[in-house]
Amino acid sequence: MRLPDALLGEHGVLRALFDHVEKTVSADSDISTVHTACAVVETLLVSHASLEEELLFKDMEAVIGAGGPLSVMRAEHAEIDRLLESARGSQDVAAAGTALHQALELARAHFQKEEAVLFVMARQVLDDDSLIRSGEDWARSRNVTLG
Repeated sequence: MRLPDALLGEHGVLRALFDHVEKTVSADSDISTVHTACAVVETLLVSHASLEEELLFKDMEAVIGAGGPLSVMRAEHAEIDRLLESARGSQDVAAAGTALHQALELARAHFQKEEAVLFVMARQVLDDDSLIRSGEDWARSRNVTLG
C-alpha cells in the first residue's frame, strides 16, 4: 500500500468522527461532553499528523524543501493543535465548543488540501518504491498487516 492511500483512508475515518462529534456536541452540552469529544479528536488527529510529518513530509522535504506546501501543512497542524488545546483547557462550554468546531472545520479544509495538492504532489515527486516503503512503515506503526 502506498502511504498517500493509507493517509487518505484515515481521512475518511476522521471525517466520520467529526460528523459524530458535531452531532454530539451542541450548545446545551456540558463541559465534560465537550472535553471528552475533544480528547478523542485530539488523540486521533495528533497521531495522524505525526505520521504524516514523520513519513510523508520528511520524504517530500528531501525533494522539494521544507517551504511551500509543507510549511503550510505544518502550520495548519499547529493551528488545529492550538484550537484543540484551547477547547480542552476552557471551562466555558460555549468557548470550548466553538474552539472544537473551529478545529474540525480547519481539519476538513486541511484534508481537502492534502488530497487535492499534497498527495498528488507526493505521487509525482516520490518514486513508487518510496511510497510503498512508507506505506509499510505506516502499517507497522498502526499494527496493520498488509497481505
